[in-house]
Amino acid sequence: MIVGLEKTNIGTRLQNGPPRRLAALHHASVTMPQAIDLFTPDDSAHATVRHINPSASLHPSRIEAINFAVAHDDGQSDHDLNNADLILIGVSGSGKTSMSLYLAMHHGLKAANYPLVPEDFERLALPPVLRAQKHKLLGLSLPPARLSEIRKERRPHSGYAALDNCQYEVREAEAMMRRAGIRWLATTTKSIEEISTTILQEMQPQRLRYQGEFVLNVSD
Repeated sequence: MIVGLEKTNIGTRLQNGPPRRLAALHHASVTMPQAIDLFTPDDSAHATVRHINPSASLHPSRIEAINFAVAHDDGQSDHDLNNADLILIGVSGSGKTSMSLYLAMHHGLKAANYPLVPEDFERLALPPVLRAQKHKLLGLSLPPARLSEIRKERRPHSGYAALDNCQYEVREAEAMMRRAGIRWLATTTKSIEEISTTILQEMQPQRLRYQGEFVLNVSD
């Protein structure tokens, strides 16, 4: 159980996650961790599993990081969050799972991720479990229209994927991060590699202190 959250909130958080994909990833990371090839080179932060590469090899620290990312995906567990290098937050569909796994696979970072949901917006506060870890938080966001497209692939013709709902959730999530002093990335057009590089550059001793939103775009 997630400390400080009602059971209804846990259900809200978990129902939007990708349990079958995560179950497959967890099985692969445990039974053949040297053989996972998750992302195509040109994928965005919303990348998905591509295939298993039997020639790949992973350092034990990266295997540990992958297992950590899977165990702490989508707010499933708050156990051992003190050992996280980074905690990604954002609305469902903003690319948190893919980015967490990419950072684990390619950089050995223990990256947890946690969704921001309407219950949080109604409280006008971060989920209680995240408050003690505020210095490790980094937000992910994206335009509502793009979020709606992503969600329609998961749940076509649903209120979850409706554009007005996506506009509401993105607006409220960004307002919450701004109030809490949490920096966030706009994951729109850059590749997952470029976004991860930006994250790594930000992870200095006093990392992720709020200085406003920084947006990645192709006009650089």
